[in-house]
Amino acid sequence: MLEAVHGRIRTFTGRPDPDPAQEEDALISPRDILIDGDTAASVNYSTRTLTDWQAFRVRSGSVWCRPELWIMMFRLLLLAFAISIVTVLVVPDPASLKASKFTAISKFLNIIVGWMVGIHLSTSVTRWFDCVNGYLELMDAIRNLQMQFYALGLPDHLANPVIRQGYASGWLIYQSCLLETKVNVDKKSHHSDRSIEVIEMWKVLSAKQVGVLGSDEEETVPLLMAHEMAALKKARDPPALIWMWVGCLIARYAQDKWLPAMESPVYGRIMNIVQDAYTAIRDVRTSCSVQSALVYTHFMATIVHIQNILNAVCLGLVGGIGIGTWMVRRGYHIYEPEAHTSRQDFHQDFQNIAVTVMYCCLGPIMFQGLLLICMDVSQPFDSKASAIPVDHLLIQLEHDLKDCRHMIDHLPCERPYFKKAPPRPSLKSLRPDTPAHPVFTGSSGTAADAMV
Repeated sequence: MLEAVHGRIRTFTGRPDPDPAQEEDALISPRDILIDGDTAASVNYSTRTLTDWQAFRVRSGSVWCRPELWIMMFRLLLLAFAISIVTVLVVPDPASLKASKFTAISKFLNIIVGWMVGIHLSTSVTRWFDCVNGYLELMDAIRNLQMQFYALGLPDHLANPVIRQGYASGWLIYQSCLLETKVNVDKKSHHSDRSIEVIEMWKVLSAKQVGVLGSDEEETVPLLMAHEMAALKKARDPPALIWMWVGCLIARYAQDKWLPAMESPVYGRIMNIVQDAYTAIRDVRTSCSVQSALVYTHFMATIVHIQNILNAVCLGLVGGIGIGTWMVRRGYHIYEPEAHTSRQDFHQDFQNIAVTVMYCCLGPIMFQGLLLICMDVSQPFDSKASAIPVDHLLIQLEHDLKDCRHMIDHLPCERPYFKKAPPRPSLKSLRPDTPAHPVFTGSSGTAADAMV
């Protein structure tokens, strides 16, 4: 069941099915970027391959294999070819023109373009790392909350719903970020129906099952209960509001004497963990939603394209002058200039052509590649090359939570309890109409009475 849900999530996010042998331990060891091509390799890879000429064999995640880069280079090459033909047909005496002067046309923009691209790349990488750190802090908060519950001896039927809701917030913020940055647009109308995307997101979440911590058998429950999903669908920011539920449940546990009192330092420590998780979700949301100012990004992109066009024009002019000089020397030119080109001028023009070809070809490739990298890093959920493997991290978090609960049953001493609870029945022994997860009962009844 879990593999089927993960397959639906990969279908929703547009990712291919990975190798089952690599799914479980996707981020345990660095990946070989010459072999592995999944998303995990984009953030956890072996750098040993990049230290020698094997780096030229890397295809997965490389900007050199991007079709957008070479399509743009082909367009610039066609422009340069057209400019060279016009130069040959229009200039009657190509030898009188100095080909080296035309390279100065594009040089004055190099500093501006490099400076603006560098600033945007730096801010994009910073936002990317802030998003990654937000996810890692959220998962650490869930682990720390579980550790506090087990250290205080909170029963499983009380601890599991809180841990499940915290784990659900990780999937919710991940799907929300995907929804914001990867909305399908209709090719004919150029519009997107966001309501359809939201419905698909909730379908994926409703189908996901999680294991019951502390159960002897492989029992599973939905990631989100039906009443929880009904309430969260009406909220603007469901992942953050889940932690309001968690905070209220913890406060009720303290009120019912299952946890230390609200005025105790231990309770303050637990609430600080909840606040850390809430802050991490807000950091992820901010890093994903707030980008660099459009006026700056648009100006930078247009300057890069203008610089590339100037390089193509310069290459076409220099190439046209060199070809025209050769045609005059051979007598193939349509014009007959009064002065014939010397052998020294002929070789000098072709030397200028060779230098200009390298200058005007490598420059646009580098600037266009950096522009693609900037756009990819600024949208970590819309590009496979810079995608954050949150789904792999969440699957590993689920395994860590199960392992932590398993270690509680193998303590070298008797398990500590702040308040020892009576034995609880298993989920399969409950009546079909009995709720197995927390329901807020209002002002009457304790939190334990609201659970089974």
